[in-house]
Amino acid sequence: MNRGFVTIATGRTNYYKIAANLLRSYRYYSKAPEPFAVICDRTNKYTDMFDKVIPMENPLFPTRIN
Repeated sequence: MNRGFVTIATGRTNYYKIAANLLRSYRYYSKAPEPFAVICDRTNKYTDMFDKVIPMENPLFPTRIN
């Protein structure tokens, strides 16, 4: 069984900073950290910190659902 964590960061650079801060905090306080992934709309210096980066082509959610 595989385990790990996922967070999402899209849009503003500040959201990437927040995701990176979550990752650093988790690794600092965890005695046995699990892999941590980020779902994002682009790669940058913050996404490089994660174990797995999952880029999305179009992160916009439709405003209307049929």
